Amino acid sequence: MEGLDSLFMSDQTTHQPVRSVSLPSRIHPLSVKLRAALNRLSIWRRSSSSISVSPYFGYETLLVGLVNLAEFYGCVHELLESSYVKHTLLHRQEGKLLADSLDGSVVLLDVCESTREVIVVMREHVANLKSALRRKGSVVDKEAKTYVNFQKKAKKQISKHINALKKMETKDISTNIYQDSAIASTSVLRETIDITVSIFRHLLLFLSAIPPAKKTRNTVGFLSIPFVSSSLLDKSLDMRKEMKNLDDVFLGSFGFEVEPMQNEKMRRDVVEDGFRDLEAELDSVSKCLVKNRVLFLNILSNC
Repeated sequence: MEGLDSLFMSDQTTHQPVRSVSLPSRIHPLSVKLRAALNRLSIWRRSSSSISVSPYFGYETLLVGLVNLAEFYGCVHELLESSYVKHTLLHRQEGKLLADSLDGSVVLLDVCESTREVIVVMREHVANLKSALRRKGSVVDKEAKTYVNFQKKAKKQISKHINALKKMETKDISTNIYQDSAIASTSVLRETIDITVSIFRHLLLFLSAIPPAKKTRNTVGFLSIPFVSSSLLDKSLDMRKEMKNLDDVFLGSFGFEVEPMQNEKMRRDVVEDGFRDLEAELDSVSKCLVKNRVLFLNILSNC
């Protein structure tokens, strides 16, 4: 029997055979959901690996990654409520994976919350800019200086989080859900960490506006990304252009031309809505991470 199906069957039976010689075993519904969620994230990761990890990585693609991540955590939560999985995590390698996952959950939750706060402040700066452009005068200079100071602090914070995530990266992870049930359950847990780290890293690099090491055509706008429509790709490109223009506007007080952007201030809504979308999805993922940590603590407290 395939690894995950055997895992779920192990949780439902005690001394009964887990497989009939003559009849195929029924696939557990959670096994199907978990495979589907893993498949979507695998597609996302393959797509993202062929795009430069840079500010040009599409924000809409990041949204898709965050949505899929939240759905995946929902399946993992069901998995962690299985008595068989609880027993496996407590006793496999003397509970080392469980302890590591618990420690990692603190880092991931901190990165998630901190990133969401950065996005909230960025969105506020966009709103303040729109207001400043209407009023004109010295208020634009004030908003420019406020933003520049915030950007410097945010980049330091983002750099710190990227380094923290890098320390969590694992090597040679292979989520083979067709292996035996014990290996399948621990493999899924490792993959959960690895996928979360990958998505958060892409998001942080997107927000930090770090230019790519070298220009490549494998960036959003040139390379079609699975399950993201061309219209969304266009919106993603607009988001990136608008973030660059936003910097140009704020820096207008230091010698750049501000006037052209006053004629395009309605396009600020693209940026503001984009930040709001990212904020909402990060909030969902944050709740998933909190529940994940609670489940880990429950397993340890009941051992």
